[in-house]
Amino acid sequence: MGEILSSEGMKKKLSGLVLTILAVTGITVWAYGQQRLAPGWELSVAKDELRFSGERAHRMAVEFATSFPCRHSGAPNNAAAARWVAQFFADLGCRVETDYFREFLYGRPTVLRNVQAVLPGKTDDAVVVVAHIDQARTTVQGADNDASGIGIMLHLAEIFAQRGRYRTLVFLASDGEEYGMLGARRFLSVYPRERVVAAVSLDNVGRYNGTGLHIAAVGQRRGYTDLWLARLVQQTAEKVGVWRPTFPAPVNQVVERVVPFSFTDQGPFLYHGIPAFDLGVTAPSWPYYHTPEDTVDKIAPFPMAQVGLLTEAVLLELDARKELPPGQQVYLYFNRERGTYLPSWALHLIILVLLLPLFHTACKSWREARPAKDRVLSVLARLALNALPLLGGLAALYALVAANLIPRFSLYPAPPRDPVLYQPAYPAVAVFLAVVIILAWVSRRRAAALPDPDAAVRRPVVLGLLLVLSLLVFVKNGFALLLLLPCNYLWPLIRERKGGAGRALNAVLLLAGGVVVCALLYFFAQVIYVGWYMWWYFLQMLAFRMIAPYAALAGIAAVSCGLTLAAYAPARTGRTTRELPGPPTGPPRHSAGI
Repeated sequence: MGEILSSEGMKKKLSGLVLTILAVTGITVWAYGQQRLAPGWELSVAKDELRFSGERAHRMAVEFATSFPCRHSGAPNNAAAARWVAQFFADLGCRVETDYFREFLYGRPTVLRNVQAVLPGKTDDAVVVVAHIDQARTTVQGADNDASGIGIMLHLAEIFAQRGRYRTLVFLASDGEEYGMLGARRFLSVYPRERVVAAVSLDNVGRYNGTGLHIAAVGQRRGYTDLWLARLVQQTAEKVGVWRPTFPAPVNQVVERVVPFSFTDQGPFLYHGIPAFDLGVTAPSWPYYHTPEDTVDKIAPFPMAQVGLLTEAVLLELDARKELPPGQQVYLYFNRERGTYLPSWALHLIILVLLLPLFHTACKSWREARPAKDRVLSVLARLALNALPLLGGLAALYALVAANLIPRFSLYPAPPRDPVLYQPAYPAVAVFLAVVIILAWVSRRRAAALPDPDAAVRRPVVLGLLLVLSLLVFVKNGFALLLLLPCNYLWPLIRERKGGAGRALNAVLLLAGGVVVCALLYFFAQVIYVGWYMWWYFLQMLAFRMIAPYAALAGIAAVSCGLTLAAYAPARTGRTTRELPGPPTGPPRHSAGI
């Protein structure tokens, strides 16, 4: 009879699993089929009305790069470059202002400066064009990054100073771009944000071996280039006969929304919900990035003309429209000739249904166990103790930055290829590790004094908390839920297993929950050239709050869930443990909830 009941129970489990998989697959396929045609535009700009000259912009970029080498933030030539740009704008008749502000770089408060030039229009609504004055400390002339952008922006200012405008045009020569778009962030804290209707960033736009253009679309911590603006840029390029900018591939769009870290000046604008994008030149190879070889012989008039003509045309199109479309930052764009996209609701539905397996398992475990309140509290206490070492480590990182034992930066660590990235502050790292190890020891001692609920109690509580955490992450950033999917699918497979092989399997399942995070860290390490020093960069990301505190806390909560689920301790011989009262006898309780 027991075998029959066991067989029937197994059939029920399998049927529930199969129905869940079918539901996830069916809803996902249906939602993916809801693709729509991306918006099109009736364009008014004509190629023959464009005035941009690649040769003129190239000459100004060369003059800027050679006149002001080593102009990294805080350097004397940075201030000289800002004065030169301000005078250039003033000679055009712009309303010019230099904004001074302080940021922490390399552990020191450093004076930075933005130069903003305003060409008033008939309305206060403004379109911003931004390129950055500063450069990485590892370069000398910084020709492509970003003298090329400065040259194009200055020539655009010359052109539009001679044209009438409906909208106000703001040219922003920003500082501190290499350290987290600090100048753009500052601009949006002092300029009336509600007046800014769109922004164009110009960065790395002079590469002599360029073969095309690309759009950088990710915001800083949140936001993405509006779909209507991306389509406007691409269609304008087709009409005026310049390189059609490529948009990030669908998988890159997903990754950028999972971890929204921008590296060009459109990022802060998108954070505030302002339609923005960055234009860059694509090259087959570019080994000169942030090196002394980024010199004026590496930039050329032709690619600068492609960028400048397209930017001029886009500015004219934006100025010609009295009303701009409503924002649409959440979508998945398929960059074909006749572009289609998945709307926000379809994307969120696909992501949400991926939670169904965890929802099914958590609810089933809870119904079967129906743990008493005191047992639930015991599991929650263990969860808190497992989180304690990482919480203490995070607090220690914040304190080490405040004490300047980790040289302080306002937001991002030093730029890629900066020597500081390969020089960990080992005394600070030792303090961080000491805090984590001591708190882990304290946590283990305190946990040993707690009653040890069996797996039947621990499992539903932890899976339920993991489900709640997943829903909170989904509400904050639906795409970030993808970081937790391996946890949601693999950790429910962790069981109370005896012997070394069983514990090893649980350890593998526990570690596999972080596979997406590890893959992203590996990818990030290649992009910013830090290699295995990614561990140090990651600690700095936490310390400087480049990873927002709420995101760090969510990660700690997830790790605590995994550790609590996997930490099944065998009964110790010769030691008496305090038992919790068992479940009440009598007929089973009924609950209106799960």
